[in-house]
Amino acid sequence: MVLLTAYLDESGTHGGSHFTVMGGYIATAERWRLFDLAWKAHLSAHGIKFLHIAELLQPVGGQFNGWSRQRRIRFFRKCQALFDEHYWLDLSVVLRNEDYLAHYLAGDPKMRKGRAPIDSAFGVCFRLFLTAAVNLVKKYQPDGVLTFVCEAGHRNMGAAKSIFAEHMKHSPEQAPFLSGVRFQTKEESPGVQAADAVAHPALWEEEKGVARFEPGRLDTAERLPDVRSFRIHADVGMLNKLRASQIEFTKDLRRERRDRRATKRES
Repeated sequence: MVLLTAYLDESGTHGGSHFTVMGGYIATAERWRLFDLAWKAHLSAHGIKFLHIAELLQPVGGQFNGWSRQRRIRFFRKCQALFDEHYWLDLSVVLRNEDYLAHYLAGDPKMRKGRAPIDSAFGVCFRLFLTAAVNLVKKYQPDGVLTFVCEAGHRNMGAAKSIFAEHMKHSPEQAPFLSGVRFQTKEESPGVQAADAVAHPALWEEEKGVARFEPGRLDTAERLPDVRSFRIHADVGMLNKLRASQIEFTKDLRRERRDRRATKRES
């Protein structure tokens, strides 16, 4: 059994963005242990407590105040070298926000009120990330068991726990490849900081319409490609299918609850 951990982060959920992106790195527990040591030494050498990509990019203020553009570039190139040295693969999910509103919510904001079956944009991305990550493990590391680590404190962190529990219950064929979901703050977790360096650039690339690589395809590559990067775009067909399955799942769940209550009353 190979213990794998996926650290993930999101970008674009705070308004003003055309996309919501979730991205992160997957590696073995041992590779993460080595990465943590190298990462902390790198940051310490530059007097940096933790990395937040948005802070690195802001021209003034924060931990990088007074740094020249070239110094920031050199610093991040070393960060990227550490990522490349330690990760197994990286994965990102891209959701166009207007598609989410038009096709997943189907123009009905009430679908997100109360105990509605429909996910937030964060939830859609996490659900797709979870499914894709398991499929990658099954294909390229079939003796792997995967743990997810999300950023603690996010307003949607409860959704990640619920979606994971639901997935374990209703996709039993994938349960052997899954261990759990945990939460760590970005400040304390080198892995979550690394995930930020996947999600934030991916959002920028999607907003600008550029790509730094040709992502691997989950459906065609029989061996792990040399570019160990995978990106999923949540297209309209995918959103329609996901929406229908979530609504049907919730109907089944409510029927089960009604049946249990009826059985309890009869007894």
